[in-house]
Amino acid sequence: MSLESISLDKNKPGALGYDEWHQVQMLMREAFSSVDIPRTQSEIDFFVHWEDPASFRRSRIDPYAGDFSPGQSFARPRVIRAFDKEDLVGYLYAADNTSGNIARRLMKMYIPHLIQKKYVWLREIAVHPDYRRQHIGNMLGYLALQDRHPAQSISAYVWRENEAAISFVEAMGLEETGSKTVNVFGRTNNPAEQVRFASTVAEVERRLLCVPEVAKLAVKRAVRTPGNAWLV
Repeated sequence: MSLESISLDKNKPGALGYDEWHQVQMLMREAFSSVDIPRTQSEIDFFVHWEDPASFRRSRIDPYAGDFSPGQSFARPRVIRAFDKEDLVGYLYAADNTSGNIARRLMKMYIPHLIQKKYVWLREIAVHPDYRRQHIGNMLGYLALQDRHPAQSISAYVWRENEAAISFVEAMGLEETGSKTVNVFGRTNNPAEQVRFASTVAEVERRLLCVPEVAKLAVKRAVRTPGNAWLV
């Protein structure tokens, strides 16, 4: 598979229509079903809201509609997608995130000298099984950070049982900072240990630019050559 056939785009979640979000949902279901984790298909279907596409779409367009802790604020959510011609093969969701009481959240979100307290939250990423180990996830991550401040912190939450995802975020320079137990697969099923990883935008960008495919993407973004298939 040649990366020259891959195109990338970046949008606000509300810009995607119902069918486009259903494509994302199908990609996530296929991606997580193919990962070597001790989960049944029904557990994965619960996680991706398979029986309720409207809920899946709603919680991505409005992060406050998701099952997140109170005391969280979100801003500038972005969806980055990778296509092979018309087929969706990669997806990443990122948003700015702060926590604390309402006053602290607003200060962290909008006061410049508190920029390190405003995290870039990598909510989720999925790559089609046939397109893994092609650095598509790295390219999605690079595009997700292009409108973020280098001094911002960055966080990602990964299930302990998903060794492939842990290897991916560690390769980007994120380090484990803690964990907690969550019931993302349904309250009647075994909970998962959710591990928090963190770093800075500058460090992650530095690591990503060491990947030849990402460096090539960065050059193409800078040059904006005609016929650039990687950018939509």
